[in-house]
Amino acid sequence: MERETPQSPPNYQFVLDAFASKDTVKTQTNLDLRINSLLIRRGRITYDVLSEPETPGRFNTGHLAVKNFAATVSLKALRNDSLNASIRRLSFEEQCGFALQKFSMKVTANNKRLNIKDFSLELSNSALSIDSLSMRYDSLPDLPKLTDNVQYQGSVNASVVLKDIAPFVPALAKFDTPLHFNMDFSGKGKNIDCPTLRLTDNHSLMINGEASVADWNAGRNMYIMGKLTDVNLNKEGISTVMSNVAGKVPPIFQQLEYVRFSGDATGYLHDLIITGLLRTGVGTIKADVMMSIDKQQNRTYSGNIASADLNVGKLLDNEKKFGTADFNLELKGFNYKNHYPESYIKGNIASFEYSQYKYENIALDGVYKDGGFNGKLAMDDDNGSVQINGNFNVACAIPEFNLKAVLKNLRPDNLHLSDKYKDTDISLNVTADFTGKSIDDMNGKIRLDSLQMNTPEGNNYFLDNLTITAGQVEGQKEIQVLSSFMTAVIRGDYSYNTIPASILQTVQRYIPSLLTLNENMPVPHNNFKFDIRVNNTEFFQKLFQIPLELKFPASIKGYFNDREEKLRVEGHFPAFKYNGTHYDSGVLICENPSDWFKCSLRTGMLMNSGAMVNLTAVSYTHLTLPTIA
Repeated sequence: MERETPQSPPNYQFVLDAFASKDTVKTQTNLDLRINSLLIRRGRITYDVLSEPETPGRFNTGHLAVKNFAATVSLKALRNDSLNASIRRLSFEEQCGFALQKFSMKVTANNKRLNIKDFSLELSNSALSIDSLSMRYDSLPDLPKLTDNVQYQGSVNASVVLKDIAPFVPALAKFDTPLHFNMDFSGKGKNIDCPTLRLTDNHSLMINGEASVADWNAGRNMYIMGKLTDVNLNKEGISTVMSNVAGKVPPIFQQLEYVRFSGDATGYLHDLIITGLLRTGVGTIKADVMMSIDKQQNRTYSGNIASADLNVGKLLDNEKKFGTADFNLELKGFNYKNHYPESYIKGNIASFEYSQYKYENIALDGVYKDGGFNGKLAMDDDNGSVQINGNFNVACAIPEFNLKAVLKNLRPDNLHLSDKYKDTDISLNVTADFTGKSIDDMNGKIRLDSLQMNTPEGNNYFLDNLTITAGQVEGQKEIQVLSSFMTAVIRGDYSYNTIPASILQTVQRYIPSLLTLNENMPVPHNNFKFDIRVNNTEFFQKLFQIPLELKFPASIKGYFNDREEKLRVEGHFPAFKYNGTHYDSGVLICENPSDWFKCSLRTGMLMNSGAMVNLTAVSYTHLTLPTIA
């Protein structure tokens, strides 16, 4: 059987026309039919709508192909006011992969009542049975319409393997664990009550609940009142669900150990309110959320989630870094797009443990989208306050930052961020507007201002501003550093993590016996010039504890060229003190202009007696070429 389009007549239309009644006036027919036995064996049925695309492995009403169709049916009586029939066996296979192994039931009906007994349905790995189903109604025409005059009740017992219905629901294709399902139900018209709902695999998964559904045929306007009294999954149960649904168990679910849930779901299907308590091996979460479904079947979630004891460290399997969290967050429009969660987030994180310190009073107010955040983040902790306003996204191909941050009285030692600043507090403002994964491909500007560091010894430090600008100049990368204590310009092709490799690769050509390159060392492709001027070193002394003090400005400049295997570094340090010792007229030059590598250092060292000792170190190394036998 076939038809060109869903609207065109089928090729069997002439058969329908031949049996169609030619009478224009309806007359009452006294129906009285009896069939002792109807047998069908090895039947085949095909139906195609030629304009519809095929969907291999999925059920498609536009392309049906049934084979091995078999039936044993007995119609004991069919009259205008009564029915007595039995289906002893019905089975078939459909091309999508669905197979009905056996279907059987007995049905009796009259003008007021219908009874179904011994209902049994068997699929490849599943079995469903209804011991009895009774329906009462005022008149037989009410039954197919399922009006409010139709009342019914029954119970269902089933052992199912959900992959049996994967041709209808592809997401269940991997769900091969047997589940046992029990349900008692009663209803009136299109409203149904289920006081007993139970789903279990008998050892690792159990769900108990009850539900009422009004207007179950109304689609999005169906009204649900459900209650899950007990949802219980142990570690094996979590593994069973995730393995069957996702094909594997994500590490974060392995840490849960167990899941227990109790709660309610009330409302229309397009706006369903879900409240409940989720208990796991990593803590308890309370949820009060509305699930909304639009006409395109897109789902969003809005509401509150809260926890007083979520063990983030255990959840992420990193208890050395993370501890517990106490939070209360409001979500609006939470959904998944482009593989990332998306939502408006507002709320308070009362405490969050990181690096063995409990941060307190963290406020969030913004939008999380496509792996980035746009909004406000504030922390008011005893060991510092932080306010961040703007947006950042580190998940996109080229990370983006456009934000302002204000840090006040931050105590890195107390926060366990560093052990170098004991009893020291730091305040500063940061403005960032740049893109890039690292300083190598950075494009934009970072500005620090009003950096204030207070130490217990009173050895305080203030920096008015420091600006880092990076981008393209005349087709080359360039980075500039501008501040009151130093200026720097670097231009060309550079990769900072390969600069040590550039130095070693160039020097190794001259002293191969003393330097052996690591096979895992990155291959450098640097070709850049640099010019750095340092006016004072108080910044490095106070923040990085480098014991260097300049009496006059110092400079260092040069270039690296890996393609030509050339380098030059020239530094001038007129007067400085390092680690308590005074030096004068320091000059450093390292270069390889020809086949020689030259490195010279000249300076004067002031002795305690007041005498000046001149120090000179010069090294010349000739290029070593490989010997050809």
